[in-house]
Amino acid sequence: MIFTTFALLHAERACPEGYRKLAAHLGGVRSYGQNTPIPLTTILDSNGLDDTLWVLDHATIEDALRVRRLLACDYAEHVLPIYERQYPGDNRLRRAIETSRRYADGLATDEEMDVVWSAAPVVVWSVVWSVAPAAAWRVARSAVRAVWARAEEHRWQEQKFREMVK
Repeated sequence: MIFTTFALLHAERACPEGYRKLAAHLGGVRSYGQNTPIPLTTILDSNGLDDTLWVLDHATIEDALRVRRLLACDYAEHVLPIYERQYPGDNRLRRAIETSRRYADGLATDEEMDVVWSAAPVVVWSVVWSVAPAAAWRVARSAVRAVWARAEEHRWQEQKFREMVK
């Protein structure tokens, strides 16, 4: 289970509004405890996906980087059919996602990532560059939200996040 604490949120300067919302959801910081683990799914239930992804991006929690990388791959892969319809026969994005996923699992080398980087169009790679610890999932998620129906896609993203952090 991936989690954070109120102490970590405070140290990372979480936005006051989101912090207060989560605290109210959990019955207050004092009663819940500064260092009591807060599962990211609880933050998702209380504050929504944007705040939860911010926590994942800023938290110093074990396995967060791997989850961010894999989530970026999932989000990019979800819109892959749109790209492939527009650019039939161009499999660079698909290969970039596959290599990024293997890299997140420690199965691809830095050299393999360099090859994918040099082959993939910059605009495409910005979506799946899961080596970047902070921005990849945000960029991928923004691309998804810009293209697909927002409510349906938002539900899909939340479900994918829940599956990832179980």
